[in-house]
Amino acid sequence: MINSRSITDLHPEFRKLCISFIADYEMETGLKLLITCTLRDNLAQEALYEQGRTKPGHIVTNAKPGSSFHNYGLAMDAYPMISGKPLFQATDSHGNLLKEWADFGRIAKRHGLAWAGDWTGSLREYAHVQAANVTLAQLQKGTQIA
Repeated sequence: MINSRSITDLHPEFRKLCISFIADYEMETGLKLLITCTLRDNLAQEALYEQGRTKPGHIVTNAKPGSSFHNYGLAMDAYPMISGKPLFQATDSHGNLLKEWADFGRIAKRHGLAWAGDWTGSLREYAHVQAANVTLAQLQKGTQIA
């Protein structure tokens, strides 16, 4: 089962975007980013999908195996680090997006990445960015990206 945190496991073109995004985020904010997931194989995706459904825990994804950009090396999850700890909380007590996450999304989009903090619905993922130049349907058909 593969559930990588290594940026080297990303698709080469997507990796370039992520490297420049990380560098700009860290330079502009003064905060480091902790990468928690890059490439994930279908077995790891299935285990995540089963969480909260057929296995204990909360539902953390609606993506079945083969339905996540992580399965193609075209997604990355990363968290801003505050005083050496990842910032998991995305909003303040009033529901307002924290500056660290607003910056994350703004800078990611500036680098041509799709930010899952813009998603609507119950599983908005502030730590998730993915390729914006390809659709899941294209990936599932085996379309190559440049």
